[in-house]
Order: sequence, then C-alpha cells, then structure tokens
Amino acid sequence: MKADAKAGKHVSAFAPDDGAPICTCDLCKKMSSGKDIGYGAGDTADFERSISQEWFYFINNVMDGVNKEYPDHLLATNGYSNRFIPPNLPNFNQSKSLVLMFADIGACTIHGYDDPKCWQMQQQFAYLKRWCQLCDKVWIYNYNYTMLVGKSTIVPTTRRVERDLPALKDIGVLGFFDQDDADMSMTGIPTYVMRNALEWNAHADAKAILSDFYAKWYGPAADPMRTFYTALENAIDNAPYHAHEDPILPPIYTTALMAKLDASMHAAEQAAGAEPAKSHVRVDRLIYDHLCDYVAAQTAKNDGKFAEAARLMQHMLALKAEMNAVTPFFGWSPYPVYNAKWEAERMTRLDAKVNGTQGELVTMMPLQAKFRVEPVTDQAIALFGPTFDDAKWQSISTITGWPNQPLLNDNTGKPLTGPDGHTYRGAAWYRFMVDLPAAAQGKTLILFAPALLDKASVWVNGQLVGETKYMQPWFRPQELEMDISRFAKPGEKNQITLRVVCNDDNSGANGIYERMFIYAKK
Repeated sequence: MKADAKAGKHVSAFAPDDGAPICTCDLCKKMSSGKDIGYGAGDTADFERSISQEWFYFINNVMDGVNKEYPDHLLATNGYSNRFIPPNLPNFNQSKSLVLMFADIGACTIHGYDDPKCWQMQQQFAYLKRWCQLCDKVWIYNYNYTMLVGKSTIVPTTRRVERDLPALKDIGVLGFFDQDDADMSMTGIPTYVMRNALEWNAHADAKAILSDFYAKWYGPAADPMRTFYTALENAIDNAPYHAHEDPILPPIYTTALMAKLDASMHAAEQAAGAEPAKSHVRVDRLIYDHLCDYVAAQTAKNDGKFAEAARLMQHMLALKAEMNAVTPFFGWSPYPVYNAKWEAERMTRLDAKVNGTQGELVTMMPLQAKFRVEPVTDQAIALFGPTFDDAKWQSISTITGWPNQPLLNDNTGKPLTGPDGHTYRGAAWYRFMVDLPAAAQGKTLILFAPALLDKASVWVNGQLVGETKYMQPWFRPQELEMDISRFAKPGEKNQITLRVVCNDDNSGANGIYERMFIYAKK
C-alpha cells in the first residue's frame, strides 16, 4: 500500500480470496469474542460465523499506518461473504480512507429491504445503513440474476427495485457494480428497465417508467403482458420463502399461478398483431414455455419419473438456445452451476438407479412423513424406536424444506417459522411407514434421498443404519445413500426414521426437500 502511495497512486485495493476464509490465531479469537478491543453488545451468533471483526481490525490498522504518511491515500476492500457485518471497533475509519464493496451474497433475493416478513433483507439493510455511517464510500456488488444459483426460471422483481433503490440512495450508498452479463430472461425486461432507470435517478417516478415501457414495448399487447408480469410479481413478492437459491421456487409456481400466466400469454399473443410487438411477445412466450417445462420437471421428479424430468430439462436448454437466437442477451447462463444442464445430468443419473441399468425401483417413499422437532427436555427419548407413539406428530411434505411449511415447534407450540421468516435451526425427526414388496427379499436395498440439509442419521425398524456427513447448503447434490438390507423386512410395513440436523436459516431448504426412494442395487 505504501508502495502504491509512493508511486503516486490514489488508491490501493486488496481482500482475501473468494470464499469464506477464517483464522484461528489467538488475536482473531479475541476479535470474535470481542475481548480487549472494545467490541461490546452485538449479534454474537452472526459474529461467530463472520470474520468482519478480525478483517476490519486489520484493515483499520493498515489504513492508520499508511495515512500517517499519506493522508489522502484510499484503501478499497470488500465486505463480502463472511465479512459483510459492520465492525464494532474504536476509532474505525477515522481517516475516512476506506472504500467498501458490500456483497451479502447469502441473503434472500426476492424480497425488499422493507418487507416485514423477511428478516434477511431487514438485516441486510440495517447492516448497509450502519456501513454508510462508518464509511462515506460504500458501493454494492450486485448480482442481478435473481437466483444466485438455480434453474434460470423467471423471477421478476420490479417492486423490490422500486422500493430498494430510493432507500439505498437515501442512506448514502454511492452506487453499484451490476453483474449484468446475466441472462435477461431470468428477470424479464421490465425489471431491467426499472433497475437501470432508478440506478440513474433513484427518485424517478417508477410507476410512470413502467407504464411507458409496457406501452412502447408491447404496443396493443401491453395490458395482458402487464397482467402476466403482475401475477408473477404478486406470487414472488407475497411468497413467505426466503433464500437466494432455487429450492424456494417450486412452491411459488403454483397451479393457480400457471393458469393465470397461461391466460395472459394467450391474450397477449392474440392482441400483439404486427411487428415489433409480435416478436416482443414471442420472446416472453419462450420464457413462459421454459417455466412450464421447469414446473413439469418438478412434478416428474416428485413422481420418480427421472427420465421425463431429464427430458424436460433438456428441452429447457433448447428453449434457451431459441431465445439466444433472438438476442444474445437472452438464453445463456453466466454462472452455470446447478443450471438445467446440471439438473438434466442429475436426473439421468438418478434414473440409472431405477431403470435397470444400476438397479430397479422398489418403492417411492411417501410424500408425507410424521414430523417433530427434537425435544429440549429429554434428549435421551428414543424417537427412533419402533414402539414410540407418534400419533401426535405433525405431517410434513418431503418435497420442500421445513421453512416452507405451516408447521409448529413441538417444544413451544409456536410456528416453526416466525412471521419475519426466521426458521427453526436444530434437529428434527422424520418417520415413515413403508410397504416393501415381498419380491424385494434377498436384494440389496438402498435408501436414497436426493437432497437434504445438513446431515442425517437413519434408523430402520429401530436399528441404526448410519449417518451422513455435514453438507453445506450451497454444495450440491446433498444426497443420502444407505444400504438398509440388514434391517429391512420385505413383505411387511417398515418404519424408517431420519434425524436431520440443520443449523442454517437462510437456505430455504432445511431438512428433506426432495422425495426419497428405495431401489434394489444390481
């Protein structure tokens, strides 16, 4: 940094490598605990997972040392990943030399900062407000493909943009670096128009901007296309699910929503008439057809029709290619992790387990399981025992996580997910009664869970089979695959119990979130 200053440069920039680095030296332990450095009452649960305190203690000392000799030299760094929480340090940034890039990449991406049902965005805004008090040069690294990883289905967010950008301007955020090499079909053009206009003038008339866009872009099809996007926005804005990855999407794309979208799309096609409105609507038809494939693929996956799910995912890729032929700003993914290609390959791999290639399907596990969170008064209760009375246990769907369902905390009687979106973290139990056909006798029976968080132990008829390792939410696939042959009883009802531990509260997928099955391995 001093070398940069001596060379006449105005600013130096550095940060840790991408990811979530930690340090366990004695000084950093003090930073985390808040001892000896003036750190007082804070959200210790957040600081335990964060190195903000340690990192900015280091940054502050570097700035102080350089600014004694070069008072006008600036230091740019990032508040990213596990470093986005504002530090609580004495005399922090007293030279006003800090330039901060803010990127809280783990927070919900579908709700606004003022949404009372989304603690993640309320917390992010509180952090940003504090950062702007500590630093007068804060800017945001903005991921604009709404699902940070996912299947690239459409998630428009004009309402979120309309509320968020004026609020960010008012607290002092300088601006943005938008990762805008994203596929515009993932949000639709209205969201891009709104965001670009308000990033230029945060207090512009957002509703007038949107009305002008619909009239000029869609022409005679403006009203039905506005109805189309309004229905999507209503579903997304009102969704009580919170995350930045695609497991929260299937519950949003309901049958009722898809029916509304279908009616609006047909009305828009009939109204469009001549070019260019006809071509503009055609692009949205491709986006809609892509969404229909996604919804159908989820249904096929839930039914154990993995080959059909793979075929639909492949067709989604073909639709993306068709969009891309219209414009290079549509139909491609800058971040291909867990996209439709990855999902199609995963479905093909699962199909091989049940189609005779690697094994044969014995049974799909029930869609519903008995469920309860772990008792806090008696951890020794044998909830896995075959004779334990589960009559009062709740029922839970196994195709979406527990934060997305109206469940109760058995220990408190209160909702498992609070009104602000905070959900239960800890251990929970799933119990299934499963009929195994007599023909499965003598076969190698494998219990397979395509996706669960974060780790699980398995009992069959009261006998412990084994447990999985801890799996971070963003590292997929989060699978469980166990040989249950020793304890399974073909020709009878079998009790299969899982104890799932999930200590995450912002993935949207806690617990079992894809349907399990049992196959006979060749």
